Amino acid sequence: MVGHEQHDPAENHNNNHIFAIRINSFGGDTVVESSSVLHVTQQAFRATMNALARPGRLQQVPALAAPGFANPHLAALAVTLLDSTCGFAVASADDEAFSAAVGTQTYARPLGSGDFVEDVVGAATAATVATASAAPAPTAVVPAAQLAQSDTSQLRSALPAALFALITRDAQKDAASRLIAAVPGGTPASPERGATVLLECDALATDVGDVASHRFVLEGPGINGQQCFAASSSYWFFARGARDDEFPCGIDILLLDPAGRLVGLPRSSRAILGA
Repeated sequence: MVGHEQHDPAENHNNNHIFAIRINSFGGDTVVESSSVLHVTQQAFRATMNALARPGRLQQVPALAAPGFANPHLAALAVTLLDSTCGFAVASADDEAFSAAVGTQTYARPLGSGDFVEDVVGAATAATVATASAAPAPTAVVPAAQLAQSDTSQLRSALPAALFALITRDAQKDAASRLIAAVPGGTPASPERGATVLLECDALATDVGDVASHRFVLEGPGINGQQCFAASSSYWFFARGARDDEFPCGIDILLLDPAGRLVGLPRSSRAILGA
């Protein structure tokens, strides 16, 4: 389950924006131009739901050209899934720039901003933080370097409502792993508060190859027996496995590659790193 209340993409505030849309099919490149983001958000939303309902099966996300996003398919997912009710954290080569791009395109609030801290932690906690250190700028974010050096339990306390984490291909793996470990998994009473991680990797495939060299086997709801796929990286697998979530708590992970291929790992899926 994506980590916040679902909404119809047609109602997304960003539908008034104009974007160029490019769809890459598995069989080749197909270019489709559109004057409205409505079509891309509908397709991206459908791909996301299919990815989580059918874990391990490759889906296709359309592309959406947006400033600050090196991967237009990640931009499509971000614009579709995030809105002004969401908080997010990032791990990227340039956290500040990427966080600013996400916030601008989605209106979601970066973790660490003054108003977001007050909303989710409470005025008393925000006041304590402000007293202990200089008040953060309105668009301050949690930097990946800080995440890499912080204790996981402290991070979870600092990110109580991190509904989304966005991790780019150029992020330091240690910082990205710490972010995966830190984001909240919800509570037994409110498992929907668990975070959704949007994670870029170099390649995804149905089976191992030169780039997608790690084979994963999934079991659980939505899978008839087992479902396999291959990815170019495995650090996220170990970071996910190191979490101490107990069902129904947990995080959902959406893996995405530069070609727009998408794989979902909902919290209910058990993953095995294959040979």
